[in-house]
Amino acid sequence: MKPILILGDSHTRSFGFIKNIFAVFLGRGINVNLDHIDVLKNGIEKTFTRFIKNDYITFLYVGEPNARLGTQQGQGPEWLSKLLNGQIKAKLDSVYMEKCFENITKLIPLVDYVITPTSGINQFIPNLKHFNNLLTKNYPNQTIDIFSHTLDENNHVKKYYLQKDWYKDPIHLNSHIHKVFLDVLADKKIIEDRSVYTIDSKSEIEFLLNDDKLKYNLRFGSLHLTS
Repeated sequence: MKPILILGDSHTRSFGFIKNIFAVFLGRGINVNLDHIDVLKNGIEKTFTRFIKNDYITFLYVGEPNARLGTQQGQGPEWLSKLLNGQIKAKLDSVYMEKCFENITKLIPLVDYVITPTSGINQFIPNLKHFNNLLTKNYPNQTIDIFSHTLDENNHVKKYYLQKDWYKDPIHLNSHIHKVFLDVLADKKIIEDRSVYTIDSKSEIEFLLNDDKLKYNLRFGSLHLTS
C-alpha cells in the first residue's frame, strides 16, 4: 500500500486529517493557478525534494480559481458577495478554460494523476464542466473525476458536499469529497484497500511536525513547505 500525496491550492484541505493521505498546500489560488504554470511547476518540484515521489501515489488538484477568473467580472469578497446574492452573474468563458487546459497538460507528466477541480458555487459550474470534460476526454487514464459526482440532475452542487456554514466558505467542498475520491480510485483499481484511508485527527502525519522543511496546519490537517 502506497500513501497518497495530493498537491494543489486550498482545495487540498478537504483531504486533511485522513490517515495515509498527505494534503500539500502549494499556495493561495490567486497565485497557484493555471495562469501561473511556472509557480505550480516549481511548487511540485519543490515538494518532491521532501517527498520521494515513487513512494506515493501523486495527484494534482488545481483549476477551481481559474473558473472564477474566467468569469471576467472581477474577484474579491465584495464581488463574490454580489455574485452569491444574484446581483451579478458569472459567464462561461470557454476560450479561457481551454487555455487553462492547455496549461495543465504541461503539468500532468509531473504527477501520476490529476483530480478534476470542484466548487461549491453553482455559477462556476459551466466553466469547470467545460474544463473537466477536456480533461476526462483527453486524459481518461490519468484523470480522477470527482467533479461529476458532486452535481445533481440540474448541474447544481449537491448539498451533501457543501460546507456547513456555506456563506462563510461557499467555494470549498467539505471533507465528504474524500469518500468519492476513494470510490473512484477503487473503481479504477488504483487502490485495493480503501479502509487504510480513514479519518484520523491524530494521523501519522504528526511525525512531520519536527521536520524543518514542512509546516503542519493544525486547523486543516494540511502541509506546506517552508523552504
